[in-house]
Amino acid sequence: MPLGSRAPSTFEPRPTLRHSVAGLAIALLLISSLVLIGCRQAAGSSPEPPAWDDPLSFDDIVAWLAGLSSLAGSNSPDEVKYLEYFSGAFAAKMATIASDRAYSVQPVRMSYPSSYTKEGLSLSWTLGGLAWLPVTKSGPPSPVPIIAFQHGTEVDWLRAPSLFQPNLFVALGGLAARDPEGALQNYLECMIGAMMASKGYIVVMPDYPGFGSAGVPHPYVHRALGSSVRDIVAKAAAMAKSDWAGRIAWDGRIFLIGYSEGGYATMVGAQALQENPVAGGTVVAAIPCDGPYDLSGTMVPRILAGTAEPAPYYVPYLMYGYHSLYKDDPAFDFSSIFMPAYAASLPPLFDGTHGSVEINKAMPSPFPKDVLSAAAITALAAPTSDLFLKLKANDAYRGWASPPSMLINMIQCYGDDVIPAQNAEAAHTAFGDAVHVPDVIYLDPITVIDMSAQFHARGFPAAILRGFQIIAGE
Repeated sequence: MPLGSRAPSTFEPRPTLRHSVAGLAIALLLISSLVLIGCRQAAGSSPEPPAWDDPLSFDDIVAWLAGLSSLAGSNSPDEVKYLEYFSGAFAAKMATIASDRAYSVQPVRMSYPSSYTKEGLSLSWTLGGLAWLPVTKSGPPSPVPIIAFQHGTEVDWLRAPSLFQPNLFVALGGLAARDPEGALQNYLECMIGAMMASKGYIVVMPDYPGFGSAGVPHPYVHRALGSSVRDIVAKAAAMAKSDWAGRIAWDGRIFLIGYSEGGYATMVGAQALQENPVAGGTVVAAIPCDGPYDLSGTMVPRILAGTAEPAPYYVPYLMYGYHSLYKDDPAFDFSSIFMPAYAASLPPLFDGTHGSVEINKAMPSPFPKDVLSAAAITALAAPTSDLFLKLKANDAYRGWASPPSMLINMIQCYGDDVIPAQNAEAAHTAFGDAVHVPDVIYLDPITVIDMSAQFHARGFPAAILRGFQIIAGE
């Protein structure tokens, strides 16, 4: 079904830019298989991809992004245009931000301990992440800030920043065929992180529990994600004084940015850093973009209203993640949450080995309410139920012991068809007259593709560009 067409009378998950790259992944799988069995480089062809330890220049990053669109020629015209946008207009705009700064960047995998001890929970993980280090060719490094860049919703545990590879064949081939849209998203986000680092920032990207090497269920849009953010910043600050000393230097400033679930993680990460500061650091600004900050007041009514969703899997994903944390609470038992037909079939699809397209196809309709039991629907509508109260406790703007000490500048794209603007409006209202929480910045999504659809996907590059401008002081 073409992008922007009406939903069919019988449910067929609507293709999105995130859900229409299977052809690209399959092509890459075939090509990478040929490469792996020993195809030699033809005379005069492109040079070998850089090894993991080779620094990348801004031009290298743009060249790799350009490779996405050139390999997507068999996909839809809108998808090709979207991918071309990142190596074209997006890269050109990024080049103008902090244009007096130019670094090569070194990708480094990270491993760090993280813990969460609230709501009667005592959770600990060993998490992974990716760092992009700005490096200079000679002389002592100039001190630079840290940016924590939080990724959007993923379901496949392989789609983790720590498992990123610059080589397109490695990044999008192989097992990516089971989740091509997630592989593409992870690749784009990691390359954007590299672009930020090339402007003189230590950029860290946390995996979150459930991804990379964590080996646990993902606590989807739960404030435990704030610990992932806080703790990777702490690890980066410590590494800057030890393992990375001599290559980089940290100036003590911290910035946060993220889109979608990454926007939620950015807001709860800011709270976690305010409650438990990193030694020697100051959080200057958090830029949450198009995040579901208001679970109880915006997202729950949307579920109960029976809204058709471009990505209906997010509701069972939410319930699965909360079940993993509140196993002893009967309200989160799968037999209580889901209709009998789905209580056994849906939860295994969130074990980290399936893609969102597959999960959406397992849904009976684009209305996520259709998989919920009558008891769960009643509980979501009852402000005193345990189910509702757990979601309310995880509204991203709640629980601040004092007003934010850092700038929290929310960005929201008009017409977001997945995460509506009421989330940002509710968060802004809750923060009241806090001096460091200015009005929400509203943006138009990019217009390189069909204007009638894909608002959430089209909002991502617009929001990240504006957010990075704020971080750079422009």
